[in-house]
Amino acid sequence: MLVKILNTIVFLFVETFILSASVEIENEIQITKLVEQMITERTSELTNKVQNLERIVTNQQTRIQRLEKRGKRRERTIMDMIKSITDLRQEVKSKKIQYVKEEANTVSYNMDSHFGEENETGLNVSVDARKNASAIRHGKQKDNEFIGKSRRRRETEVVAFSVYLNHDIDHMGIGHHIVFNKVITNEGAGYNVYTGIFTVPVTGLYLFTFSMNDIDHISNLQLVMDGSNLVDIVDNPVNNEESMSSNTVIVHVNKGQSLWIQEYTNNDGSIRSRELWRYCIFSGILLY
Repeated sequence: MLVKILNTIVFLFVETFILSASVEIENEIQITKLVEQMITERTSELTNKVQNLERIVTNQQTRIQRLEKRGKRRERTIMDMIKSITDLRQEVKSKKIQYVKEEANTVSYNMDSHFGEENETGLNVSVDARKNASAIRHGKQKDNEFIGKSRRRRETEVVAFSVYLNHDIDHMGIGHHIVFNKVITNEGAGYNVYTGIFTVPVTGLYLFTFSMNDIDHISNLQLVMDGSNLVDIVDNPVNNEESMSSNTVIVHVNKGQSLWIQEYTNNDGSIRSRELWRYCIFSGILLY
């Protein structure tokens, strides 16, 4: 049907063109051939366009199907994640309940054993004994609470850092801060790589250690906490022989206090450290 309509339109167009241009064609066969040629060319052109459109539609349908499959896969992944999170929450909740029950059973067993021994010996349980037992029970509960808090703290509050210097420093004056510019570990984000200062994020007992290396100058470094010296190291190379020193300290520090390494007696100190030879190290860890 479409081809017939196109043939009619083309024929009328050709006829109008011929008449308007005053073209005189005597042979009707020539006119017919001309019309057929134009129809064939036009039909071929339209056929190519239709085929191109069909290919575009097919490609779009394929793309839509792929997107639908991808969406379904992502939906399944999200559902699996939600299920895993729910199961994990139930497991944590169940373990907490089990832990509380075990602690309660332990306390009850200890108390029963305590009174059982007294009864077996034929002794009467006095009021004072009951008070003492209550105090013991209360003390055990406090101990259990402390242990629980300590466990939770160790699980959630992990603080540890270890940093090093990847270049030499010369002509250090008194009070010069050593900025250890490369981070190996910085759990708790307490160490500032731009200032060289460790700011305590959690109050507790910490272990700190630091080291230095030099080859041609005497240098004296100290670990400082809020401006006060904690421990020192001295590096005194002899006859241009490489020398290395270190020190360690365990100290209780409060949240918000700051610690750093600095030169403290020499106006022209120097240290040697490289990316390949990491001699100058500053580390710390929260013990509990």
